[in-house]
Amino acid sequence: MNHTATAFPPEATKPGRSLDIATPRLLPANRLEHLLPGLVTGFSTALAPLGDEALAPAVRGLLARRLGQGPDSVPLPTLLKQTHSTAILALSDAPGGAALPLRPAPVYDGFTAIGTRQGIAAIKTADCVPLLAVDAEIEAYGALHVGWRGAAAGILPKLLGGWRQAGSSLRRTVLVLGPHIQACCYRVRADCLERFSPRDLDGAIVRRGKALHLDLGTVLRTQAARFGISGQRLLRWHQCTYCHRGREGSFPYASYRRARQEGSAEVGTNVALIGFVEAG
Repeated sequence: MNHTATAFPPEATKPGRSLDIATPRLLPANRLEHLLPGLVTGFSTALAPLGDEALAPAVRGLLARRLGQGPDSVPLPTLLKQTHSTAILALSDAPGGAALPLRPAPVYDGFTAIGTRQGIAAIKTADCVPLLAVDAEIEAYGALHVGWRGAAAGILPKLLGGWRQAGSSLRRTVLVLGPHIQACCYRVRADCLERFSPRDLDGAIVRRGKALHLDLGTVLRTQAARFGISGQRLLRWHQCTYCHRGREGSFPYASYRRARQEGSAEVGTNVALIGFVEAG
């Protein structure tokens, strides 16, 4: 097993200024949107800690502003609840056929659709990896919430294997990993690492003294490479949800670990979304 070296920012374990939830933004995964005409994507900065009934309209408002449309012209997103599992909702299996299921949100860590252009699905994270994926060959798209448990259990291989079974060669599959906790701040215990296949951890463990840190992005890159997805077809953001600061010194992303260390109840949430908005 290879152990990589990395530079750790001095502020990585120091409390800082408060979470910035006053001006949330939604940034598109531009590399994906041109693959399927009409597809919309986005990774948000931190939103306030709201229940799904209040959070879904807030996410819809962010997307509407990004598209320059009124909120009523954008469908209300379905927010999946995290279970730290490999449960993936297939749109074709959702109640109502092609339409996304009605709220309350289903308990799934992933969403996948093939050959349909209805609705918006969104996943919530607060350190875990938000992963958006598109396969232009079979017009598939999906989103995954990937924590260490889901990564160890193989939620990404499950998604890609499903697309392969649906007829894709995966040669036109592109993955984007959104903002998540990076190896600089993601300290884990040895029993966590024991849950992974050793081949998934190649290059993903970083030692800092006696502490072990995990690079989840590298784990997912390794898993994707076994399906032939590498290079420019797997893109990742390197902003750490735990320690990255905005221009004013506040934290733009929600981080469960940072909030827990600071004793703050203001965890908030980051949201990643993918789907289609009907034209006109």
